[in-house]
Amino acid sequence: MLLEEIISKSNMHLAYERVVGNKGAAGVDGIGMLDFASEVKTKWPLIKIRLEKRRIPSHGSKTGENPQS
Repeated sequence: MLLEEIISKSNMHLAYERVVGNKGAAGVDGIGMLDFASEVKTKWPLIKIRLEKRRIPSHGSKTGENPQS
């Protein structure tokens, strides 16, 4: 799955709904479901930017080229 699909708003919303539906408890970060919504609203934009900047190039996969050959 492409990074853009993984971090898309619709995918993040789906993941959130699954956790809520499973009555998710706080994770290793200690943030429970009650606090998660406010945390994600304030921190997600920066997290998303950091993920996008660290993305590894596809090495020509869109062009069909194989730089290792």
